[in-house]
Amino acid sequence: MNKYSFLLPALILVISCAEEPAKKVPQPAAKTEEIKEEPKPEPAEEVVYETPTDKGIGPIENLQLSEKLDATMVAAGKKYFKQLCTACHMIDRKIIGPPLKDVTKRRTPEWIMNMMLNPNQMLKENEIAKKLLEEYIAPMTDQQVSEEDARAILEYLRSEDA
Repeated sequence: MNKYSFLLPALILVISCAEEPAKKVPQPAAKTEEIKEEPKPEPAEEVVYETPTDKGIGPIENLQLSEKLDATMVAAGKKYFKQLCTACHMIDRKIIGPPLKDVTKRRTPEWIMNMMLNPNQMLKENEIAKKLLEEYIAPMTDQQVSEEDARAILEYLRSEDA
């Protein structure tokens, strides 16, 4: 009997500490309120590009582009872009200036060329350039690019948007 004498107090302790079964408490009747639906989130806006018509202000009035990219010009444009533009622009993300992905779908070739060749006047007189300046704060600097170099950069931008 001495062997099991310690079990009785332990059993009593376990039984006394056990939780009582939950008593059923009557619940008040549920209110019949109108359940308001959460507004569904609106789908993300699809980017729609308007047909660009603004040619900007500068020496380029009309520019006809070939359907096919000029690989030599693309390579030269990439080089000039890295030298002159990457301090402020990347193709796919904002740095100081806007990202340039799909710029050739949003702007006319003339506008793009005139922005490179004549940024000061564009920022003063062109509505699109003014809005960009408002949004990005920093004005585009005049890099003194030649028409030939600007055309090569344009060809590079076209290759990125293809």
